[in-house]
Amino acid sequence: MDMTSKDFPMYWAFPINNSVSNNVWGIDLYYSSNNNVTNNNAISNDIFGIYLEYSFSNNIVNNNASLNDHIGIHSQTSSNNNISKNIANSNSRGGIVLFYSYNSTLSNNKIANNLVATKSW
Repeated sequence: MDMTSKDFPMYWAFPINNSVSNNVWGIDLYYSSNNNVTNNNAISNDIFGIYLEYSFSNNIVNNNASLNDHIGIHSQTSSNNNISKNIANSNSRGGIVLFYSYNSTLSNNKIANNLVATKSW
């Protein structure tokens, strides 16, 4: 599925094999748990490529979240997530940012040319 219109983020569970570009938000998991976000391209969105808020025990694996105007992958108040084998390159602010997100795993991600590679607080 190719989503390229403004203000049309993905709000459904199990986003797999999608291209999401030129939106305000790319892929958005909000109060969502136990999802697999896999093999997606979330590129050139206005804010985030992939965004999790109040979302727990998700697998964010093998995605490309690059060239976004803010952050490639952002996890806020979300815990116990697996974020691995993703590409987060050339985002304006950060590659992967965890904000009040505890017990999450970051592994084997490729992060380059961002203002901040990874940040957690």
